[in-house]
Amino acid sequence: MYLFNELVEKPLAQHYPPNVAKRVKQALYYASRNDAQSMANSFKKAIQLAEEAGLHPLSNEIAGLKIECAALLTKINDGEYKGKAVEILEKVLDEAVAGAEYFTERERWKDRSVVLQRAVLLGYKVGEMYTEMDKMRQAEEAMVWSTETLLREIHRRERDKVKEEEQGEWFDRMAVAGCLEKLATHYEATNQHTLATPLYLRAATLSPQDNCHTVTLMSNLAACLSQQSPPSDSKITRKHLIEDGQKWALKALEIDATIKPPQRSPECDEACVAATMNLGEMAEMLGEVGKARGRFQEALSLAKALGMEEGVKRAEEGLRRLEEVKTVVVTGPVVVEK
Repeated sequence: MYLFNELVEKPLAQHYPPNVAKRVKQALYYASRNDAQSMANSFKKAIQLAEEAGLHPLSNEIAGLKIECAALLTKINDGEYKGKAVEILEKVLDEAVAGAEYFTERERWKDRSVVLQRAVLLGYKVGEMYTEMDKMRQAEEAMVWSTETLLREIHRRERDKVKEEEQGEWFDRMAVAGCLEKLATHYEATNQHTLATPLYLRAATLSPQDNCHTVTLMSNLAACLSQQSPPSDSKITRKHLIEDGQKWALKALEIDATIKPPQRSPECDEACVAATMNLGEMAEMLGEVGKARGRFQEALSLAKALGMEEGVKRAEEGLRRLEEVKTVVVTGPVVVEK
């Protein structure tokens, strides 16, 4: 009953009329009992009552009820209804896209910005859920759509010199970086390193230099560069790509060294270990055994000091490879996950 008791205390009345809030509380209760059908019916009734009370079908309040229903469905019976949850989110996304077109035709730019941002974020969420369901094609389609829509709107606003006070806010630099990273992470996970690289690069460029996540982005960029194979007709060699990766890993360590408390967080330490491991594996790829051993030992020492079991394991594996064989094919550098 923890879920219900925790959520029912939220001040729903300030967002919804009392009769709507009552239905939402019922839905939360049914969710706590793992009763998906009754929960969905309560949300459906809450949405109906909210619209009858005058809330716009495209409002954050109405969309929020649908999104909350989908979120709770994913938690019932260990994700049994995740497929249904995705269907709900895709419907809310389609409604947002249609709403953006509707508001564009009527030059209601601020309303358009609200629903278009919702659509972009939902696209990434749908992509993440499809990834969890191991439906990688659908995941990629959703995240590519969101990324293209995001960048197209940025281009339109820059081209037309749009003022936010006239057309509403759009994603700030950090938010854009986060969105681009989502697609880059997907590409990296599906071994599409060439596609992941420019996204990591742009995300790292947008991210502040005094932010630990910038170190993570640069380390991941280094990893992607080193795992690429150049086109057969290119003058760029695999060695060039690995050396470029080394430069970004070193840049990550350089920035990491400048970040001090209170800006510094545990992510800096994790990214530092990852970048050091990446340098070891890239040196290993180039046959520079001495340099590789030094980086693996450095990463091992850091990981032990920080209590990072995975980092210790990877560093020890790297050192073991160097001892076992002279020429090694490695699995690839470390990519830090959020």
